[in-house]
Amino acid sequence: MKTRKQGTTYPITGTLYNTTTVAGVKTTTPINLTGSSLTLSMRDRKTKIAKLSNVAVTILVPASGTWSYAVQAADLDSPNGYEIMLAETRGDGTKWKYPSKGYEPLDVEEAF
Repeated sequence: MKTRKQGTTYPITGTLYNTTTVAGVKTTTPINLTGSSLTLSMRDRKTKIAKLSNVAVTILVPASGTWSYAVQAADLDSPNGYEIMLAETRGDGTKWKYPSKGYEPLDVEEAF
C-alpha cells in the first residue's frame, strides 16, 4: 500500500480490481462496488494484534471500485508495520475480502 509518517491523517485511498486469466491472457478490471458497503481492518504485521477492526470506508466512485478511508490521529500514532484488509458486503448479502491473497502492507515511519 504505502509508507506514512507517524501522526499523518490524510486519507488512505485505493481501487479494488479483479484479475482474470482466460486463454493465457490476463485482464484486470475495477470491481463495481455499486450497492456495496466497505470496511477496513488493520493489524500489526508481527504480533497480528488488531489496530483497526471493520471501520467504515467511503466508496468514492462505485463503478470504478475507488474508495477512501479517513485516517484518525490514533490510527497511525506509532511507528510499525501493518497489514490491511478490506471487506465488501454486497447488496445481496455476500461478503468478499481483499486482497484475495495476503494483505496490503502499510509501513508507519517514526516522525520527529
